[in-house]
Amino acid sequence: MSVPYRFVHIGFSFEDEPPMEELEKIFSTARDWVRYDIHCWILYSNTELDIWRDRIRNSPSIKESDSFFLCEFPKTAYSGYQYDVVWDFLNKDR
Repeated sequence: MSVPYRFVHIGFSFEDEPPMEELEKIFSTARDWVRYDIHCWILYSNTELDIWRDRIRNSPSIKESDSFFLCEFPKTAYSGYQYDVVWDFLNKDR
């Protein structure tokens, strides 16, 4: 089931090294995404959070001891100091 497009933030705590290749494969199913830290991604997606949660948890590269947090935010509700690539991603016309 889909919802309106919005930003989805996903933050991880990994027991070992992050499985970047596997996560990027999962996140490539979003309309767009950016990684701004080894543990943090922002997706632009119309997929429900529970579906993202299950996709991540069901990945063979994600261990039971790995944890992650997902939250969504609208295109107008953010502030901070970030790399230009993140601001470009957030402000991109879609």
